[in-house]
Formats: sequence, structure tokens, C-alpha cells
Amino acid sequence: MRLRRALEALGPIFVKFGQVLSTRRDLLPADLADELAKLQDQVPPFPGELAVAEVERAFGKPIAQVFEQFEPEAGGERLGRAGAPRRAPRRHARRRSRSCGPGCCR
Repeated sequence: MRLRRALEALGPIFVKFGQVLSTRRDLLPADLADELAKLQDQVPPFPGELAVAEVERAFGKPIAQVFEQFEPEAGGERLGRAGAPRRAPRRHARRRSRSCGPGCCR
């Protein structure tokens, strides 16, 4: 139980790691695998505002410039379940022009 709670406290990436690890019953004792399996569907809510802030920090720009559509509640319901964001269209979405510089279409 301590390991599961520690992973929950560390955040979404660690919860995902615990979820993956819980499926490797060939590597873990049964009781530990059972406890980590609780990360599949018994995870406390993750605030959507925190998800938006983290995405904006990671990309260095407002979320609207990165994703055409982003529903923080869909992604924030559970730590282990990601929402379905749609990438914002690129400036040269149909084809890259030779005039594009590095990072132009990203």
C-alpha cells in the first residue's frame, strides 16, 4: 500500500509506471501486483487546471496554440487516463515549403 500511495503522490507519470508494472506479474510478487493494479481504476482525481498548467509549461506557450481542442476534465478525471487533445493545425499543414526554417511547422 505504501508503494501505491507513494506513486500517487509523485504524480501522473509515476502512476502510469505503476499501472504498467502491475501487468508484469512475472516480475512482482502477487500481493504487490494486486496493490499496484488498484492504480488502474482506483486513483484519486487530478485537477484539470494542473494539467493545463503543466502542458503550457512544457511547450512554453498557451495551450490554445498547441492543441486545437483540449478538455482538461476529460484528462483530469483520473491520473492514469489521458484525455484526447487534438493538435492545433500547423502553419503549413498541407506541405512543408523549402522556405520553412527549423521549428517553423512545429
